[in-house]
Amino acid sequence: MPRVGEPCSSCHFRNARSTRGISAWILTRGNAEARAWLNEVLSYEEIRELLRSYAGASCAEPDRARLREQYRLTTTDIPPKPYVGFG
Repeated sequence: MPRVGEPCSSCHFRNARSTRGISAWILTRGNAEARAWLNEVLSYEEIRELLRSYAGASCAEPDRARLREQYRLTTTDIPPKPYVGFG
């Protein structure tokens, strides 16, 4: 990840696990500049495959729903996050 003030172009994906983690963070919490950078680095289809590969792990349900809609994925691709609460 870049240091504060460095451009996003200094980011490098070192392995598949890092790519998933960085991409998930950008897609759920990143600003417009970070999302634009990701769209330059990965194609729409690559992002869809990446989302399928980790099935929304570590994403809250609102983020999962938004990603399903934005990338035309199904609940099979990104399953709903089960509610874990106190009855």
